[in-house]
Amino acid sequence: GGAVRAVVVDEDRFPREAFERGIEALWDPAAQRRLKYIDISDNYFAGSLPPAAFNSTSLVSFAAATNCFSGSLPAELCLATQLEDLVLDGASTATRCQRAIFASSSLWKSSASPSAVHSTSRPRLSTAFVLTKRLTHGVPPCLFAMPRLQLLHLSGNALTGSLPSDMAVSPSLRNVSVANNQLSGPLPLALQRQAFQNLDVSYNKFSGTLSAAIPPLWANGSFLALRNRLSGDVPASLRLALNVSILEGNLFSCDSLRRDLPAHDPKAASYSCGSDQTNRALILWVCLWPALLVLPLGYAVLARTA
Repeated sequence: GGAVRAVVVDEDRFPREAFERGIEALWDPAAQRRLKYIDISDNYFAGSLPPAAFNSTSLVSFAAATNCFSGSLPAELCLATQLEDLVLDGASTATRCQRAIFASSSLWKSSASPSAVHSTSRPRLSTAFVLTKRLTHGVPPCLFAMPRLQLLHLSGNALTGSLPSDMAVSPSLRNVSVANNQLSGPLPLALQRQAFQNLDVSYNKFSGTLSAAIPPLWANGSFLALRNRLSGDVPASLRLALNVSILEGNLFSCDSLRRDLPAHDPKAASYSCGSDQTNRALILWVCLWPALLVLPLGYAVLARTA
């Protein structure tokens, strides 16, 4: 009843049919008005995330990572105004909602030598899979503005769409991960100008430039934005940051001495700057265009003397 403060469901505690029906019937805000902590991670719960779970002014933490949920993120998430932690990483990635691409247990046929079959140096493509369930649509912008939210993890959900350029970001928000989705468009300025402890937007389709107003990172903070479609100059605040990874998969510019790249980025030593690629293309064109002009003249001379 009203005295229940926490719900924690350990892995695989329910029969399979319970997972397939979903969990909407488990929530009754009237009877669970003091419920503060919900953790149903690492299970196989299916169906939609239950909107009724968020019709509460006492809920502080909700975690449902690694399950088999589908549908959209409910707008009711933003009704839980006391929420501090929201963890939905891989909400559709549990093993029961994966379908293997290769049915066999190994790509390699049996042989007389066991080591030839079980060698760890050989690739095993049978580990590849597709998801039978998935979350759809985008991220409700109101999540970033929730007044007490500190941790927001939505990684690995194939979420699509873009984030509004004018969206608000709560000053309480310190740890954000939307990595491994399909989000596109520019990173909102409000998101870039927030002093996060950790921000991870890697493996998306974000485009445009990074703001020069990005604040310095916390002492143990991190800024991860690799594998997007970002370009332009690297903000000065990131050039000496210890935990930064933004170069891989993006097209930032730099000077001839590469002093404006983030020194501690894992790809700093081998990175090919966007400006370098442009300069090489221009130099190649300048070198080649006289030859392209001369070749037709040479053919014309040969034709006349033939």
